[in-house]
Amino acid sequence: MSSYSSTFFPVYYIQNKNLHLVSPSYFPQEKLDNSKINRFFPFFIEGEDCNPNSNNITISTLGCLYFSPPAIAANATYKFSRGIPGLISIQGLSGPESWGLWTDDTIVTMKILIDSSVYKENYSEWFINLETKPFLFAHIHSQPISIKSNLSNKIFNYDIGQEGWISVPIDLKNLKSNSIEISIMIPNAIAPSSINKSYNDSRKLGIGLLSLSLTSRPVNPSNK
Repeated sequence: MSSYSSTFFPVYYIQNKNLHLVSPSYFPQEKLDNSKINRFFPFFIEGEDCNPNSNNITISTLGCLYFSPPAIAANATYKFSRGIPGLISIQGLSGPESWGLWTDDTIVTMKILIDSSVYKENYSEWFINLETKPFLFAHIHSQPISIKSNLSNKIFNYDIGQEGWISVPIDLKNLKSNSIEISIMIPNAIAPSSINKSYNDSRKLGIGLLSLSLTSRPVNPSNK
């Protein structure tokens, strides 16, 4: 079993099977390799609700067991604090904490696996919604960020001054695979230790990420 939790679930799971495991009582620092998720090495998320199909089953009151890499579904909200299995590749993100996670570089990239059911919807434009909060310091009252995807040359600019949602337009007509790559540029990311030497934190903090969703309408129409 991969060391994703201290839960007792493995005790009453099939004892001769390995599995990936995520629990809200433990915040893993190691990265999950989605390519290794299969029926012989399934992926269990404690407390997760899912619609049972050929790729996953719900284990009553416990969580969801996935037999293939789980993807981001439409109109569902995913918490960064619990890990988002639909993120198949990330760079520039710190480890999960109880509330979410911090970006820790001036450039962040996320490759997001999209559920095939999204393609069947009659919408060309979708929105990747991010619930964020800024890392503020001294006289800096907001964090300016820029976001682009691999589906367009457009760059969307946001000024993150408080906790809330931003909605990034995504044109799925240009989708050539089942994943989207998002890049976030955070020019004012800074290490707390460079602000105050008493802070023992050398990460380049910019914004906190709390939640992610994919919808056909923006969560925050005024901030897209």
